[in-house]
Amino acid sequence: MADDHSKTHRFLLVVRFLQAVGVVALLLIIVVNCLIMDDTVKGVDSVDEAMLFIVRIFNVILAVLLIFGTIEWPPVFLKFFGVFKSWIGLGIVMIYVSVTTYAGAKLADEHKERTKEAASWLLIGVGGVFILFGIFGGKSEAHYQASHQQA
Repeated sequence: MADDHSKTHRFLLVVRFLQAVGVVALLLIIVVNCLIMDDTVKGVDSVDEAMLFIVRIFNVILAVLLIFGTIEWPPVFLKFFGVFKSWIGLGIVMIYVSVTTYAGAKLADEHKERTKEAASWLLIGVGGVFILFGIFGGKSEAHYQASHQQA
């Protein structure tokens, strides 16, 4: 029984670490999308560029929602956005935001472009691990926390 308690504790530590890395990547995604919007707002000449600008706004909103879903705050948030209750849903939305951030406009500054690439790939990795947790673990973090507190 003590061995199960130790495994659950280690698993929760891994999940918390991934959540922290995911939040940092999401904050970088917000910054990168704002930088891209700043570059494109100066010269929106066509409908396609306007639509890409709207997608960037949508990415920022989704990234903020993902941060709330990842840290599970406020608790009522998960009631309205049930997709963030499961690890698979959280991972899929993370990968969507990172792919839509990576695609599209190329930043003029090489450092900003590298930051965009790093944040996108980091978030793809974290989202992929959450999907794997959901597929193989099949349970949410709340389940593991409850079993950890019972032991």
